[in-house]
Amino acid sequence: MEENAAQNMHSTVGQAIHSALKSKSWRLALTHFSQRYKRAADILEPEQYSTDPRVFNYARDCSIICFDHLQMHLSQCEFMPEVSRFAMELLPADK
Repeated sequence: MEENAAQNMHSTVGQAIHSALKSKSWRLALTHFSQRYKRAADILEPEQYSTDPRVFNYARDCSIICFDHLQMHLSQCEFMPEVSRFAMELLPADK
């Protein structure tokens, strides 16, 4: 997966989370994610990226999943991780 991301000049979700942690970013907006995720909730399952609890906490508390047609003002970034989690719970799993 990391090789494919590098070939396409992208990052994996795990790489993006680690970079955000390293740079002490307040928020991480995830866009353009792979179709390999069968459910939206799978995007933020940090067990697939790391066993470090900081990764889990950052994915849960600071990451924004940017679904198609999402529009927000920068002042709304404070609440968007919670909105993203709520939206993912509403989306059905693909069968």
